Amino acid sequence: MLLILACAGFWRSERTRSYAASSAPAAPTLAVLPLEPAGQDATRLAESFRLDLVDSLAQLPGLKVLSAHAFTSAPRDPEDVARMARTQTADLLLLGKFEVKDGLCLIDLELVHSADFGHLATFHYQGSPSEFRRILASAQQDIFMRLHLRATLSATTESTSNPLAYEAYLEGRRSLIERTDESLNKAVASFKRAVEIDPKFARAYSGMASAYMVLAAHDTFPDGYQMARGLALHALELDPSLAEPHAILGCIAMSKDWDAAKAERELRRAIELDPDEASYHLWAATLYNFEGRFDDSLKQVDLARQEDPYWPPVYQTEVGAAANVGQKQRVATAAQLLLKLTPTWPLAHRQIAASYWVAGMHEDAIAEWRTLAQMESDPDGVRLEDAGREALRAHGPVAYAKLRLRAMDRSPGQNGPYELAEWCGYSGDTERAFGLLQSLIAHHDPQAVAISIDPAFASLHTNPRFLAMLSAAGLNFR
Repeated sequence: MLLILACAGFWRSERTRSYAASSAPAAPTLAVLPLEPAGQDATRLAESFRLDLVDSLAQLPGLKVLSAHAFTSAPRDPEDVARMARTQTADLLLLGKFEVKDGLCLIDLELVHSADFGHLATFHYQGSPSEFRRILASAQQDIFMRLHLRATLSATTESTSNPLAYEAYLEGRRSLIERTDESLNKAVASFKRAVEIDPKFARAYSGMASAYMVLAAHDTFPDGYQMARGLALHALELDPSLAEPHAILGCIAMSKDWDAAKAERELRRAIELDPDEASYHLWAATLYNFEGRFDDSLKQVDLARQEDPYWPPVYQTEVGAAANVGQKQRVATAAQLLLKLTPTWPLAHRQIAASYWVAGMHEDAIAEWRTLAQMESDPDGVRLEDAGREALRAHGPVAYAKLRLRAMDRSPGQNGPYELAEWCGYSGDTERAFGLLQSLIAHHDPQAVAISIDPAFASLHTNPRFLAMLSAAGLNFR
């Protein structure tokens, strides 16, 4: 089972001058008009992108963004543009084209004055729908810089009035999106710079907490969870209205403290404060999944999908949650959507294969593992899956599991102890599985939180030693 912790991120920035808050000009009003579509699925994708763009730009200080629903169709000509601007009394207009070509979205935006249609800037972006978050972050930062919104910062809206601190914060948010070790370390450096400039900048402490939490999940920063906890608590001391620190504390309570009650309180509070953030719903879905509350988990997945239908972690989480309740059609549908968004992403194939196996779709699982081996240029892996398919057809799932376990034993160190424990469970080697699980719990491994609901260990559910081990560790959530 894969432990999916989807972490949200945002923006970038550059240098600016010092600023006196009392001199801030009145905020201009921006209208984001419907984009002109071209290509298959362009109309649907363009409108989804525009709705998210309106949300992103509305977060910028010193900018008033009109509701996306004030405009229902793309302008046909300059007179149509002028009419829309007059009707909504917008100071600025963002026009654009949205073309889908060879699987890529090509987005051209133009920022103009509404009074005389004077050109201000043109922005060009491209990427697949799964990269919308990155594109939105770039568009948000570009418009922030082009409109010189650094001069409108207010401590009441962004918890800092210092433009240098705010721009360092935006830089950190943008680095946080990639979630690689390199980008996360860059994010930490940017957030540190922001709080050095303004030690009371709550959002920067919260962003740094997010970066440390993901580094901890990557096993690249041993004290990451503790650092994230302290920074999140400090952010809340400075600004109790922030949702992100509550989500971080909930995630730590779930994956590190194994405290389901606290995790749920914190995640519920985050969702109350910011119900439109998909990642908070996915964290709640993951928690409910570990508690065996599979219907609640899928409801949270549905809410996340409503907020961000082109974000791959939504479907990663969905295939796992649906597999645990045997909803094979939902597993297959979510898998198809995930592969459509990320056809060459190995983690997607790995998650889908594991979910197929859990759902009893064994041949489909083997096919996905074989595809993954081909993607990774692993001929031994391809041969394993070919032999495994024959073993499955001849003798059933346990035969395949034993074959896979022997292959893992021939390559020690290539598989983590949790995955090894799972295949021991599937192959019927319960004593070995039990020993590996004891070690995981003793080392307080975050993956151990899934033990009580993992189907690989179903044969241990009546084992008194197993139940006592879970109870002593506080992991018997079901």
